Amino acid sequence: MRTFSGTARRLWVLYCGGPKYSSTPTWGYRHILWRHRGDFERMAAGTYQNWRDVADLAMDAIAKDPDAWGDAGAGKNCRSRLIYLYNRRTGQLVRTQIVIQLSAHQSGKSNRIITAYPRGHQC
Repeated sequence: MRTFSGTARRLWVLYCGGPKYSSTPTWGYRHILWRHRGDFERMAAGTYQNWRDVADLAMDAIAKDPDAWGDAGAGKNCRSRLIYLYNRRTGQLVRTQIVIQLSAHQSGKSNRIITAYPRGHQC
């Protein structure tokens, strides 16, 4: 489980996800690993970071300061943000990318992250 703090009133949680033994998980870390790892690996190219670093950076930035948010239907929320990826060795900007995060309202003050992935436009 990975926790991303947004505001004092809101907390986003990335659980392992599942279904646990599925070859096609539908939510959580397992889904991001299975379905979007390649997307984040391409984003990480030239940054001297791995895909997980970039995914964590994106989810943390979305939790703290989303550019856009709204209802995604079926009890899901959509939040998105333009993130800036820099080369860790040179400090040069490598690329900018909009990342979408879908979450499901779980309880009074927390949201369960369903997925996160790069996209060409905001929520």
